[in-house]
Amino acid sequence: MVGPGDHSRQARLVRGGSEMGFGRIGGMLVVGGCVLFMIAVAIAMGGGGVGIGLRDVGGLVLAASLALVGSGAAVLSVAGPWPLHGRVVRVGLGALAVGLVSMLVSSIVDSALLLVVGLLASVLGALITALSLVRTPPGPSRGVGLLFLAGMLLFVLTTLGMITMAIQASVRGRL
Repeated sequence: MVGPGDHSRQARLVRGGSEMGFGRIGGMLVVGGCVLFMIAVAIAMGGGGVGIGLRDVGGLVLAASLALVGSGAAVLSVAGPWPLHGRVVRVGLGALAVGLVSMLVSSIVDSALLLVVGLLASVLGALITALSLVRTPPGPSRGVGLLFLAGMLLFVLTTLGMITMAIQASVRGRL
């Protein structure tokens, strides 16, 4: 139980006699955001519209996903557990949080510059975070970092494949 004499490094939220650290809260926000992102992917695969700024179900699920992941990354960057005590990991999580929030704000104020800045900050923050986690001692943190890098690689390959298919379809249409 946390009392007035407890000066631990990690702040705690005490509710009903149970303790939940900010690291766990941030982790739950990130996991919830990832679940919502998978729902958005399922909506897109089913033919629904999913995009930043769209006002239909897919757009709202994507916005909620970005908000949860961004807020979770912000909490973890400020008060994360042991593997996240490194300065570089915290800077990466902070950049990721700022980037995701910037993308959400860009959908409200309709600013292309804010969207580009948000995308760049998100990519940079995700890359810094993943590489920093991969450099930790063997354990769950390294596994999360490797999964992070694998997801980013899959995203890049998927994007390149979509661009290639669009170019091929364009060329075939002109012949």
